[in-house]
Amino acid sequence: MFIPSPTGGLSCDRPSAFGGSSNILRFNTQSAVNAVSTYCANAISDKLVLTNSSTTAKPGIASGAEKDGNIAITVLYSDQYCLNSPNPGKIDFAALGQRDCEKQWTEIVQACSTDPGWQNNDPRFEGLGGMAGDFCGLWGVRGQLAEGV
Repeated sequence: MFIPSPTGGLSCDRPSAFGGSSNILRFNTQSAVNAVSTYCANAISDKLVLTNSSTTAKPGIASGAEKDGNIAITVLYSDQYCLNSPNPGKIDFAALGQRDCEKQWTEIVQACSTDPGWQNNDPRFEGLGGMAGDFCGLWGVRGQLAEGV
């Protein structure tokens, strides 16, 4: 998968339905938005802060991907994506707030979606997933096979 440039940017996945990796699945965008909202609320409530010494957070996992798969919501702290950050050197979810937290992932969900005219399109699973670098993080959302499948 392509990683966004150090100055940020967005990279969309290419799921198996469109000739990409067999481990990447399309997902229901509303399920993803709901999962992101819950993930952000929990990260804020838990006062989660990511820094150079604590770079990863447990991913958010929700149902809603094709083939009975899951939606994975991830974030990884990285100094190289701090250029536009209001809090350089850390991702402080409480300081980021619910709206800006959700925005990091919902922009990926909105930008990386199928076109109704595409071959193999399934309107239940219009999210493709992807990654974006911004606010000191590499933010990702992706459909994936469920554990044990």
